[in-house]
Amino acid sequence: MILTFADQSFELHPTGAIFWPKEELLIISDVHLGKITHFRKHGMPIPNDAALENFEKLDQIISYFNPAQLVFLGDLFHASFNNEFVHFKSWVAQQTVPITLIKGNHEVLDDATYASFGIEVEPYITFDTFRLQHYPVEESSNVPVICGHVHPAYLLKGKAGDKIKLKCFHATEIQLTLPAFGVFTGSHLIIPKPQDQIVLLTGERLIAI
Repeated sequence: MILTFADQSFELHPTGAIFWPKEELLIISDVHLGKITHFRKHGMPIPNDAALENFEKLDQIISYFNPAQLVFLGDLFHASFNNEFVHFKSWVAQQTVPITLIKGNHEVLDDATYASFGIEVEPYITFDTFRLQHYPVEESSNVPVICGHVHPAYLLKGKAGDKIKLKCFHATEIQLTLPAFGVFTGSHLIIPKPQDQIVLLTGERLIAI
């Protein structure tokens, strides 16, 4: 599905990633690697192979778009060092696409460690018509931003009183918020304004409402 934001066209994907064809740039937010292993260590009954699903999703989306660059919009990692860090280091070593991380509030590794992985770290990246950053736009800003952090979701209601909470892309005039890419992340219900654009993720498809 194509969405126009900040005078640019972006392709939305059911995984929660977006692709900017003009620059062949793949953008992913809030993977929260390490979170599954962290909760397993504290006794939560999560399947052992659940942690690998994030890497399978990453491989899927990179293979699909074949980007020239990959940007993570923050919260790439969630918890203290565990086996998922080792897996991630091996995963990065196998990639041919340059990777940049915009630091989020959950990052636990220092910049030197990311650099040793081959990852460039930035506080934000500014293009001609918009900025990539982890946090939502400040009220005083007039620069459109693409961000993460919020983990947006929408409550879809049926006529029979049934309802379902789904991750979503949320676009306002000045902000495009990506859903959390990670498979074990919470979400925050948003209340959009009439002029906003909402695109729901069902797992295999996108639904614009």
